Amino acid sequence: MTVQPVSTSPALCVPTAGDPEDDPQAARLRGLSRQQLEDRLTWLSWYNLAAYTAVMDYMHFCDSLAADSTQDAGELEDPEPAPFCRQCGAQAGIFWALGTEWQHYRPGAGANDNPLVYDPGHSPVIGWRIRGAEVPAPAA
Repeated sequence: MTVQPVSTSPALCVPTAGDPEDDPQAARLRGLSRQQLEDRLTWLSWYNLAAYTAVMDYMHFCDSLAADSTQDAGELEDPEPAPFCRQCGAQAGIFWALGTEWQHYRPGAGANDNPLVYDPGHSPVIGWRIRGAEVPAPAA
């Protein structure tokens, strides 16, 4: 079975090239009030804390990346954020064939080798980094 990690391209921080007016999920979100959006995020945090935390951390990272790019436009050329475990420093990813939870993994030995998913004895504590530099998660 081939298992591929979720892409961590910075392009995921911005809308896709398609017309956002054609996206039914985006239209559904645009139709909600600020209070309704807050209620839905609160419910998501109760229902699936890992998904909520991952989304909030990643969007915080995207916001930081956008703010950094306006301040230091020439400093970071095409940075690619990558998820990692803040507890042990290992690479982390979501492998759809194994479910929707974050997993620790080691890259394959060659370009065409599959990553090795492993259990180090703790759940991943997700952070984001660029070129090996950690991007701190917001304080809880």
